Amino acid sequence: MIFLKQFKHIFSFSVAFSASVLFCFSSSLWAGELLVYSSTDADNLKYYMEEFQKDNPDIKVNVVRESTGTMAAKMMAEKDNPQADFLFEMAATVALNMEAEGMFYEYSPIGMGKIDQRYVDKSPPVTWVGNYGWAGCICWNRIEAENLGLPKPKT
Repeated sequence: MIFLKQFKHIFSFSVAFSASVLFCFSSSLWAGELLVYSSTDADNLKYYMEEFQKDNPDIKVNVVRESTGTMAAKMMAEKDNPQADFLFEMAATVALNMEAEGMFYEYSPIGMGKIDQRYVDKSPPVTWVGNYGWAGCICWNRIEAENLGLPKPKT
């Protein structure tokens, strides 16, 4: 979960997290509008925003969705005058840099103890919560490379 440092609403919040945090806010407390920034894929974003709207029909959600690099550049440009209320899903490598810049508001949501602690900021107070992890790798097929006379990659 990533909380942007601003007070556009009663207190502002932001995240790279799953629906459990989205759902902990009652519509009576959050009636109004939210600006959500996201770098997640469209299908994932659609699902979470629809689920949020079911529990919070009085909140209008405006979403700006961009690639991670574009969104990170936008947020860094807005660092001293943040526009978004909520950041939903950003690569941890980028979000941790933003956290180091002091861009996130500290907040521990209701139900924090139910969240897999592997995905929670280890430095209290919490400024982010993740919802999944992934890894990238390059695989080299030795047999096919030998058949094609290709050398083993070195870098």
